[in-house]
Amino acid sequence: MVVKENTPEFVRNTFLPVLNNLAQCTLQLGMHQKTILFCETALEETNKIKLASNGGSDGNENGNGDPGGDKQRNKKQVSDGDDDKVTSTSAFTLAQQQKRDLEDAVALCKILFKQAKALRLTGHYGKAREALKRSLDCLAVKEIDKDLSAYCSSSAVASGAGADADDNGNGNTDIIDIPSFLTPYKKAIHKEYRCLDIAEKEARKNRARQKRAMQTVLSSTTTTTTTTTTTSNSDLSIAQGKSSSSKRNNQSAGYLPSPQQQQPLYGESPEPRQFSRLRSRKFKPPDPNAQQSVANDNSTSVTAYYYVYSQYYWSMVARVAKALLIMLVDDEEEAIDGNGNRNSNGEEISNHSAQNTNFGKKHI
Repeated sequence: MVVKENTPEFVRNTFLPVLNNLAQCTLQLGMHQKTILFCETALEETNKIKLASNGGSDGNENGNGDPGGDKQRNKKQVSDGDDDKVTSTSAFTLAQQQKRDLEDAVALCKILFKQAKALRLTGHYGKAREALKRSLDCLAVKEIDKDLSAYCSSSAVASGAGADADDNGNGNTDIIDIPSFLTPYKKAIHKEYRCLDIAEKEARKNRARQKRAMQTVLSSTTTTTTTTTTTSNSDLSIAQGKSSSSKRNNQSAGYLPSPQQQQPLYGESPEPRQFSRLRSRKFKPPDPNAQQSVANDNSTSVTAYYYVYSQYYWSMVARVAKALLIMLVDDEEEAIDGNGNRNSNGEEISNHSAQNTNFGKKHI
């Protein structure tokens, strides 16, 4: 990150608040490496400002600074009548400087606290403890004596001087009770210390548990390999007819397997699956035998369906033909019944006419 302006006001009012917010956001999102990076950038910039300010103060002490020091020394030589006014203004400036230093200390403490928390969550417990110690030191340095704070607050309120005076003439100096103001930050730091102690304790337990597990695994694998190799060698010797008891005793007692015969510590890892369980399986390459069986199955199923369809068709044809035949038979029977009556009448009529003709012939 490149910063074009390195003035203390810019760092105090813009740079540190922005990086503090970024560190808080990344910490809540679980991006702990980003949090550590933002905190380190903020600490580097504050160190640069401190080095620059220390160099300027040394120059002023050596006489290379601005001539403002002489003016400040001359201001001390005032009359007895103006002592109260000078005391009030100095108390007000001291309170303002104290407030500014307190804000800087709190901002630096917040950054170190976030860095320590991110380091704890990433497993760097030693660095996290160092960052917590530095954050607590930032608050401890800014604690001043109660007598001095009480003196500053009483003198500033009594004078009512300063640029923050309100319309009624009462001085709004924003005097802060430092011990009560720093109490929540100290509680948060001590709570983080407890979390760090718990994490270190759990880490030691896990380390011991893993160590015991590895020892048991290694010891069990070595014993199983030696027992299996000795039993296999004894069986081979018996099968091949090696009946010398001395050789068998030597093999069973002091046999060491070769590297090729040693079994690995961990079994071969299975091949990663080529598809997800949520998707359909991939088709295997076609097998000719399987294709023939599938073809036979398809042919039988087709013939079976053909038989079923043909039977259904012919049964339908038979039902239709039967219905038609019944209809025709009924019509024929009705027709036959009507024709029989007429024929019988006709025969009767013909017989009667024949009798009449014969009767006429006889009479003639």
